Amino acid sequence: MPEFFLAAALLLQAPPAQDPKSEITEKEAIEFASRMEKFLLDGLYEKFDELFDMKGIVEDAIRGLPLAKDDADAFRTRSIEGFAFGKKLASGSGDSYRFLRILPSSVPPQPVFRLMTQSGINYHQYRLKKTPEGQIRIADLLNHMAGYWWTPVWRRYALALLALDPGLKEKVPKQDVDFANHIEKIREMEQAANEGRSARALAIYGELPLSVKRDRIVQITRVKAAIKGSTDDYVAAEEEFNRFFPDDLSKDLIGLDA
Repeated sequence: MPEFFLAAALLLQAPPAQDPKSEITEKEAIEFASRMEKFLLDGLYEKFDELFDMKGIVEDAIRGLPLAKDDADAFRTRSIEGFAFGKKLASGSGDSYRFLRILPSSVPPQPVFRLMTQSGINYHQYRLKKTPEGQIRIADLLNHMAGYWWTPVWRRYALALLALDPGLKEKVPKQDVDFANHIEKIREMEQAANEGRSARALAIYGELPLSVKRDRIVQITRVKAAIKGSTDDYVAAEEEFNRFFPDDLSKDLIGLDA
């Protein structure tokens, strides 16, 4: 990965927060984001991953859901174990991940990064929080290309678990029941897209019912797979995404590749 540009925003100063134990100043957020960037530059991917409060993200995702204890524990384990986001960001030769700035007027301050790869461009926006010990951690991430925060995605997968429970099935929205019934196919599709097996991912997409195809996770996965496919594959994926989500903020980024 080429050398990152450290943000000039390091020179900015912000007035001290009234309660430094819980509030995050802009200066603290800039220093934290610069540390994130340096960990990736130095290849310290585990250090980068430790900056995420993954336990908190997963707990937020399942809060209030009537999951059985065994299902909740399995969901926690599956979501947290093997988390290796830093390595994924640095997986491609020539890729770069650059801290750009703090989102204006965000409270607490939210760093914005730009991801550039051979496949295209994306932006990540981070929601930060302070632990009781005063340490800053990542509480959520907004993927601009996908158009969603992480926490609702994890919650969607948890809802799919509920939909598999015959006793709860009637209480879960129909689209989540359909999602649950095809959860293994969706995961296989995601894996194929992540591995660059475009034809397989798109073939799985073609087998899914319309209610599942309309799901944002499935649509974004299809677009990701189509990038590695033919021009016709990508144009079809982009056009269908726009049809399903006409007012979506992420469609401009998707349209860049088209």
